[in-house]
Amino acid sequence: MTLSPPRLSGFDLRLACTPGITDVERLHRMRWHESALAAEERAFRRSVDAGILRLFRSGPVGEHGVADMKWYYRNRLIGSVPGKNIIADIYALSPERCPFCQAGTPSTLEHMFPKALFPWLAVEPGNLAPACKDCNLDRNEGNGHSSPNVYADTWISDHIWLTATSANSGDPAHLFFDIDAGCGVTPTQAELLRTHLNERKLRNRYRIRAKQSFSDLLSDIRESRRVRPMAGRILEDAVEDTLTSRLSARTADHGKNYWEAAALRVWVADFRSIDWEGLTPAVP
Repeated sequence: MTLSPPRLSGFDLRLACTPGITDVERLHRMRWHESALAAEERAFRRSVDAGILRLFRSGPVGEHGVADMKWYYRNRLIGSVPGKNIIADIYALSPERCPFCQAGTPSTLEHMFPKALFPWLAVEPGNLAPACKDCNLDRNEGNGHSSPNVYADTWISDHIWLTATSANSGDPAHLFFDIDAGCGVTPTQAELLRTHLNERKLRNRYRIRAKQSFSDLLSDIRESRRVRPMAGRILEDAVEDTLTSRLSARTADHGKNYWEAAALRVWVADFRSIDWEGLTPAVP
């Protein structure tokens, strides 16, 4: 899922958040850091504009720089009123769905280039994205290259790269999610997506959600059969209509690589071989 990047720059953020610092020594250090921060942020944004973000490397950071940026993130971005307003604006970029998994609800800030390794980018809005707790906590620190960048990697919306296959012929709800390396992405992009899927434990999270989605689908079909008795080809046609309409709706609302769209694609492809009549016995 690709988002429009924040309009605010790191300089704008600090302009809003720095005036609240009462520790004179720390304030002087932050002003001293400003040239290094500005240089890092310019290099970062140039890499974004040139499409070479994966070649970006951080500039030197001393011991004080690391400590001060951790403090600034915790106390002036997370812990101040201006900072909280900025965070709210970042959450508003994707208020309902985590852009990394499209399953959870955003409640944390994800540093796409981890602040432990890229402290100068700790409060760069272009490096901060809304994320659910599962995605943020499950991800390894890595080197900033372990997931697609939700602002810069627009190619993630160009291809259908998330696939689902039936893992158990006797249980249509049991699906295995993977990356389709032949969908048109480059080998580097496919490896990035595969790492993304693994590090955030998305295979298992999607598998659990797919089972619930299939259960909900069966409940809806069962209710339809209660209202209007159906069997044989008439039931199959009704199920096909339900599946295709849901697939169209999920794709339109959330994109081609939404986990439920991937699940619905395999159910649409396999629906003739699924015993819908046996799975949804008519209830009087």
